[in-house]
Amino acid sequence: MIDVYVKLPTITPQMQKALSSRCFRNGMIEGNKEIGGDLVDTAKAGILASPKTYRVYYVNGKRTRSSQPGAYPANQTGRLRKSIHSETSGLDMRFGAGTDAPFSVYLQNDSPLKTPVWKKVAPRPFLTLAHRKVRPKMEKIMLTSVLRNIGQ
Repeated sequence: MIDVYVKLPTITPQMQKALSSRCFRNGMIEGNKEIGGDLVDTAKAGILASPKTYRVYYVNGKRTRSSQPGAYPANQTGRLRKSIHSETSGLDMRFGAGTDAPFSVYLQNDSPLKTPVWKKVAPRPFLTLAHRKVRPKMEKIMLTSVLRNIGQ
């Protein structure tokens, strides 16, 4: 999982009182959900758009190609793409691939645990790539969400 946290500037006691309001908290929660949705959408779009230009191999009897190492994984069966989700709990947000795609750990990380099938697979860090793409927009999304809720 990739943990995503937005750092706030130094907060004065007067600001602390204003920020402890329910509107601010709701804005943070909505911002987390919006950022999580953006991360999920970016990761799924990256997997769908990833060019199949690397090695040739067979999946379920069909000839296919993989993506380049370090790029988004090529969409083969759709199982990985469908398992990507984000979770929000209070002000914390987590983003990751679901457990119904156990091979995702081999694609995201260069796992020391190698099996005969996965020993030759180079990492394709799809969650990290999505995070890097969305990161510049995170603070703006959060600020917009908080201001929208405070203004209600």
